[in-house]
Amino acid sequence: MTKQNKEKIFKSFFKLLEEKQYSEITIVDISIGASVSRKTFYRLFKNKENLLNAYVDQLLTDWIEYADKQHPQSYEDLITFLFEFWKQYIPQLTILVNANLSSVILNKFNSIFPKYFIDFHNQHPSISYKGKNYTSTQMKYIAILSVGSLWNAFSTWLTHPTEISLSDLADIAKNNFFAN
Repeated sequence: MTKQNKEKIFKSFFKLLEEKQYSEITIVDISIGASVSRKTFYRLFKNKENLLNAYVDQLLTDWIEYADKQHPQSYEDLITFLFEFWKQYIPQLTILVNANLSSVILNKFNSIFPKYFIDFHNQHPSISYKGKNYTSTQMKYIAILSVGSLWNAFSTWLTHPTEISLSDLADIAKNNFFAN
């Protein structure tokens, strides 16, 4: 029941984000839309910010699980799998971007992606990044630059999806990062 209530609350939250500014959405609004009591809401989330963070945390946990199941063998694979993963969440991510909440996603990615990127790098010692060897600290900043660049391009695409196909955007990203 808890999982069902969380899903109903997330669904209500996203529906409201399409209709109202984030700052205008109340716990009462979310609860009514989810057909749950405020008590149920507060049993699952501390507040609206906690709800948003819980959604993004779950999204990133799902990304790591997805990427691990794909068994990437190159940095190009990581980009491919990142775009494939994001594709599954286009409606929700579009709503968050349109609600000016893109920075929440990027900040969360910045907190987890460097470790994932460094672990990937360490697990694949035969693969160098752009033909060079970097320290873990350098790899951390490469990861932050990379995910920031990728998210910026993807979130821009979300607001203008007819300008270019998502697969073309992924190809541009791979060529940009790995062209000699």
